[in-house]
Amino acid sequence: VLLLRDGGASMGPADLVQKISISAESPRGSERNGGGSALAGIDGAAPGSWRHKCAAYVLALRPWSFSASLTPVALGSALAYRAEGTLDPGLLLGSAVTVLAVHGAGNLVNTYYDFSKGIDHKKSDDRTLVDQILQPQDVVRFGVFLYTVGCICAAGLYAVSTLKLEHLALIYFGGLSSSFLYTGGIGFKYVALGDVVILITFGPLAVMFAHAVQVGYLSVSPLLYAVPLALSTEAILHSNNTRDMESDRQAGIVTLAILIGPTFSYILYTVLLFLPYLIFCVLATRYTISMALPLLTIPMAFSLERQFRSQSFSKIPQRTAKLNLLLGLFYVFGITLAPAGALPKLGFKANMGEMHGGGEDVSVADLHAVSPEDRGSRTKCTGSNLARKKKNAPYTERNPLYPLSPSSQAEMQGKKPLQHKHYMWQAGLGGAAEGEGFVRISSIVGNILGRRKHEAVLCLVFTLGLLPHISATSRI
Repeated sequence: VLLLRDGGASMGPADLVQKISISAESPRGSERNGGGSALAGIDGAAPGSWRHKCAAYVLALRPWSFSASLTPVALGSALAYRAEGTLDPGLLLGSAVTVLAVHGAGNLVNTYYDFSKGIDHKKSDDRTLVDQILQPQDVVRFGVFLYTVGCICAAGLYAVSTLKLEHLALIYFGGLSSSFLYTGGIGFKYVALGDVVILITFGPLAVMFAHAVQVGYLSVSPLLYAVPLALSTEAILHSNNTRDMESDRQAGIVTLAILIGPTFSYILYTVLLFLPYLIFCVLATRYTISMALPLLTIPMAFSLERQFRSQSFSKIPQRTAKLNLLLGLFYVFGITLAPAGALPKLGFKANMGEMHGGGEDVSVADLHAVSPEDRGSRTKCTGSNLARKKKNAPYTERNPLYPLSPSSQAEMQGKKPLQHKHYMWQAGLGGAAEGEGFVRISSIVGNILGRRKHEAVLCLVFTLGLLPHISATSRI
């Protein structure tokens, strides 16, 4: 109608078609300036207004990537809850704000150095500085502000947590340094080491930080539980680097995707997507069925695999980040819903003979000699401290280390020593397991061994399901 009103009726058919084609192919405002018009349309904010400025700062933080830092914090806190039986919401909130501040500052450092080195351009995913949505000095000031916020929050965590200062400083400044050196300083991203930095920082390090702040001591178990999340987080970075492979090569930087090429990049992305599900299958079959909850997200993983295989890289890092968020949430729910004592390595294994210094068998009554103050203690979870407790404390319902049922307690008051040498101490959960799980550890091991055939069948089916997708690498 506008064309006809403006004189389109006097045009020839060819001119009219040409004008319509040009109008249809004209880029939208958000495509021309990388989000500038989108910012102007937020709540009717005009360019240059404070609303427009705030929206620009939010977009510069790349909030879609925050799942990579929120899910490790949630996972570490969930592991602490299963180990201690309690969760401090204040410490959880403080940990989340600290990690988010460092993550956001790292994203700003990445934006600044990519622009300074001429890597970002009009077709880049992040065009905050290219399109002059923000000025470089604005990005620098905002990054310094976020690093300051992170340090203040870390100091507050030290004030309210029982974690030692040297342990807190080691983990926090390790993460802070990694977020800066990813593109600043050494620039690990530009020498194909960025994947290693991200794999460590947004996996084991973030999970251990949240766990240690809650329980007050360092533990190895969070590192093991962080592996599935670390793989999923690395998939976000690898999809981003594969998408930017050509532009990065032209800019003269080296990434892992450039080194291994398109075919092996697809294989690596597929492994990073589906290996966490294989780990969850093993945990679900050997320990508790609640660990199968993350498998609900596997259809999204197959959808991402098909998109990556077809080389449709538009929005694939954002979609992978969404999968990472959902996978992490279901993972946290699975750990929270797991029965007490069902998860491996959340307590501490000790040889009972070594613990008591002589290698002899010890009766259950000897294990009841731990005071309520030390049960679930954040600083005395060692075998040597347990060994120093007196062995003559009677079992009571109000002071149990391992709350056996009355019948089992009466049965175990005799002189017969325990026949097995190892036990699992679940700090703060009221015992190694519900009911008589501690006494029947040998039967639990037998059940685990008996279910290995089911685990093998499940893994075989899972692998066969991936074969058609692996064979499709020849199409890339």
